[in-house]
Order: sequence, then structure tokens, then C-alpha cells
Amino acid sequence: MFIEGTETMDIQKTLFELCRLWGPSGFEEKVSAHCAAILGEYTRDVKTDRLGNVLASIPCGKTGARKVLVDAHVDEIGMIVSGIEEGFLKFETIGGVDPRMLPGREVVILTEDPLFGVVSCLPPHVLTAEQMEKPIPVKDMFIDAGFSDEEARKRIPIGTPVVYRDEPRALENRILSGKAMDDRAGFVALVQTLELLKGRALGVDLLVAAGAQEEVGMRGAGPLAYAVSPDYAVIVDVSHAHTPDSKGQTSCKFGGGPSIGIGPNTDRRFTQYIRDTAVSRDIPHQLTVHTRNSGTNAFPVQVARAGVITAMVEIPTRYMHSPVECLMIDDIENTAKLIAAVLEGMDGEGF
Repeated sequence: MFIEGTETMDIQKTLFELCRLWGPSGFEEKVSAHCAAILGEYTRDVKTDRLGNVLASIPCGKTGARKVLVDAHVDEIGMIVSGIEEGFLKFETIGGVDPRMLPGREVVILTEDPLFGVVSCLPPHVLTAEQMEKPIPVKDMFIDAGFSDEEARKRIPIGTPVVYRDEPRALENRILSGKAMDDRAGFVALVQTLELLKGRALGVDLLVAAGAQEEVGMRGAGPLAYAVSPDYAVIVDVSHAHTPDSKGQTSCKFGGGPSIGIGPNTDRRFTQYIRDTAVSRDIPHQLTVHTRNSGTNAFPVQVARAGVITAMVEIPTRYMHSPVECLMIDDIENTAKLIAAVLEGMDGEGF
């Protein structure tokens, strides 16, 4: 059952608090702890597993009720120190870091006392015309923290994670921008779902997950789904929103509402139920086709144990996997409205 008396959530404030935290895949501890504290406002049954997944359980109190998992990952892409050369740090990427984003970028080196650094960049005066046209390979980049070689080796252990140093900001027209919107915006949508469901009786046992290690091969969701064995799952992630330079690419409308995933990585009947719910509740929505593994937690969850009836709901996002990911508050709100309506319409037999 829900805990009574929680305050109404401020979506922008909550998302910005999450995005300011540093939590690349495998190093999500602070983010996971913050998510656990947020979920603890809605239920006393909150646990963190060995991989860093946070799980909140909200039983409906009915015998034999079906279990529904709603999941959004909260890890982010990043880097990891792999060597030191003349005081400069060599690094590898954690997850799908775009090399085009890196030269001249400010970063935070996550030592015990975090350090400021910048990714090196050769000035245009010394580059050839060919070099100007090509992204610099990560293997040729360094992070400069201002140290001598001896100081760097003392202060920065090999294996230290690194993240973008970027402050989330509000743009015009209820648009938010920053790092790690993918997929902490999805988690905020799930929290807003809990807000909408307060005081309402459900016919299913609800499991809410803040997933770990999605950006490095969706490693957290499979063990989580195996452990809790849900009957149904709704995976919330982000999708590519249209921009003028994305013509010809698969994208959805920014501000057009949540995009419902369709394809072999989702259950057709469950997906149709979600679409019907959106229509009946007059919730703006759109569709995204995934012809194979969606690259989200929907895949490992769908094939956990004997299989899970899985659906996907995605938030339109511009500039994915950059430090300036953008999304609209309206799309987060409508994602929450849709998931809340879906859960309200389910009973002990499903939907």
C-alpha cells in the first residue's frame, strides 16, 4: 500500500537533482541511494540488489494478484581512466559516448575528492584539412587535470570513472536540457506515476525499478527481472525526437507525447491495450517501431525466466547521449498519465 502524506513532486526540481548526481554504469551508488530515498516516500519496501538496481514494492493486498514491473534505468554514459602519460589521463568510454562531444569538454574525475578536468583538443591552427573533417578517435584523446606525471599517478588511480561536468538548465517552452536525462527522466516519469496513483486502489502488485548498468549492455534488468519474476513489464526509456538535421532518420515528434514501442521486443496484445488506453483517456501519444532488440531494458526483461509480457513507453528526447539532452516536461507528464491509466485498468487477471 502507498504511504500517505507525501508532498506533490516538482518534476523539474526532481529531475535536475538526479541529473546533477554522478553515476556512470557500474558506479551508480549515489544515484541509486537518491532514487531509493525518493521511492521510500511512497512505500516502506525499498531494496537495492547486488548490481545496484533499486526496487520498490507496492502490493495491492489482493490474493493471487499479478505483478507488474515498471522500470527506468538511472545510470549514465561516462569514461574511465585507463592510463597516465606525462600527467595527462588516457581513458576509455563507459557506454555509448560520442567522440564528437569530447574535445574541449569539461569533465569531473570521480576520485574520493572529485577533480575538475578538461578533454584536450588541438587548436585548428595545427590541424590539416582532413583532420578538421574527422572526429578524433578516443584513443588519441587525453584528460588534462593540471597535474605533473608524478602528481597524477598519486592522485588518480587507474579505473577512476569520469563524467561530463554540465549543469542541467531550463530552456524556453518547458524544455529541460542536461546530461543523464537518458534515462533519469524516465525514472521521474515513474515517480510522477506514483503521485497520480496515490489514494487509488490497484488490482495488481506494483514493482518500481531504478535500473543499473543499462548503458553497458542492459546488465542490471535481466537479473532483476529473474529475481522478482513479474507477469508484466513496462519499460520506460527515451526515443529520438525530430530535429531539422535528423531528416531521413527514424524519429518521433518532440512534445507529441510518449512513444509506444512496437515490434518483436514487445507483446502485441499488451501494447495494443496501452494504445487503447491512451486513446480512451485522450492522452497524446505516438508510435516507434523496433524491428529487433530495442537496445533498452525491454530486451533482457522480456526473455527473463520463462518470458515476461513486456511493453515499451518512450519519452521523445533530442541529442541523446550528449551532455545537452533535451526533453519536454509535457512529455514526462503524459508518460506518467499513460502508465498510471494502464495500471489502473489492470486487475488480477491482467488487462
